[in-house]
Amino acid sequence: VTGVQTCALPIYEPTFRAQYAGILPRPDKENWSTLANILAALGSFASSNCSDATDLPIFQAAQKSLFADNLEVGNLTLVQAFGLSATYLQKRNKPNTGYNYGGIALRLGIGLGLHKEFEKGNLPPLQMEIRRRVWWTLCVLDVGATITYGRPLNWPQAGVETALPKSIHEEVSESCSETRDPQVCQRLPLPRL
Repeated sequence: VTGVQTCALPIYEPTFRAQYAGILPRPDKENWSTLANILAALGSFASSNCSDATDLPIFQAAQKSLFADNLEVGNLTLVQAFGLSATYLQKRNKPNTGYNYGGIALRLGIGLGLHKEFEKGNLPPLQMEIRRRVWWTLCVLDVGATITYGRPLNWPQAGVETALPKSIHEEVSESCSETRDPQVCQRLPLPRL
C-alpha cells in the first residue's frame, strides 16, 4: 500500500499477496474480501489527493460486512479487518469511530488468545509470527490513539505473554507451511519480515 506505513498494518504482505493471487487459500473468504477492500480503501486514500474521495465508497461497502454477528465467531482475519478499519477511520478524521473499531479489534484479539504464546509446534512458525505482528500492531494502534486523542489506554496491563515480532527474513519453505505444495511454493515471493 503506497504511502501507508506498513508497520501500522496488521497483515503480512507476502501471504496476503499470495492469497490475493490465488496461490494460497484465503482464510474465511467472506471476511478476507472485507479485509482486502479495507486495504484497497487505505491504499486509495494514501495515493490520492485530498479532493479525490474514491476510497470512501470502497470502505463503506466493506464496512457493511463488519456486523455484530461476526463478533461471536471471531478470527484473525476479522481482527485484521477491524484494526485496518480503525487505522482508516482515524486517517479519515473519524477518531471516535476509529477508536471504537480499534477497541473491537483488541477485544477480538484477546478472545483469540493473541496475547498468549503457544507451545512450540502448535502452530507453524509463520502463523505464529503473523499472530505476534497482529497483536503488537494492535498495541501500536491503541497507544497511538491514547497519545493522539488523550484517551485512556485500553491495553491490558497484565497477562500479555506474546513475544515481540522477529526481524528476520523467512525462507520460502516456511511460507509454504500453509500449503505443503511444492508448485505453489516455487511461485511465492520471498517473505520479508
